[in-house]
Amino acid sequence: KSNYEFLIFDRWGNLIFNTNNFIKGWDGKINGNIVASDVYGWLIHFKEESGKEHYYRGSVTLIK
Repeated sequence: KSNYEFLIFDRWGNLIFNTNNFIKGWDGKINGNIVASDVYGWLIHFKEESGKEHYYRGSVTLIK
């Protein structure tokens, strides 16, 4: 099991991207199509080896 998770959500809370690879980022596409200009939420969750968990969340506005 990975100790890292990166998630992107649309404005309605639907998950549109996720990865457990901390090197991989979101390319702004859903199913190969560039997303519309909008606000998208993101969440990063990871756990230290000590077991301490961290959650970071925010939003990003994509403008074409």
